[in-house]
Amino acid sequence: MTQTAARKQGYTATVVAGCFAVLLAQVAYSLPGALNGTFQQEFQTTGAELTWITAAFAIPMVVFELTTGVIGDLFGRKRLLQAGALLTVAGSLVSCVAGTVQILWIGQAVSGRGSRFPEAGASTCSYR
Repeated sequence: MTQTAARKQGYTATVVAGCFAVLLAQVAYSLPGALNGTFQQEFQTTGAELTWITAAFAIPMVVFELTTGVIGDLFGRKRLLQAGALLTVAGSLVSCVAGTVQILWIGQAVSGRGSRFPEAGASTCSYR
């Protein structure tokens, strides 16, 4: 195998991993909005509490948007992508087993923090 063939294979794996990481982050962001009716029935929540389910995800994602690039520079893009995927899955699992709307907010906040990592890591890994 030539060096060019090995390099193309590495880029393909990076692009595929980045695509799946961004897909994970986008699904974690959009799914709770589609489940608002279920959350209202399950937790007997008000409209404001339902709004905070989505806001709990979006706020950490937006707040840490600028610092994520610096974190990637310090620890590496691959680690950033892996850590973000792990945080997103962990937060989604907390949200999945939540017994109260407050625990759901915590899970969403963890997912929101993690979702910023894969998107930033994937976008920068593809430029290498």
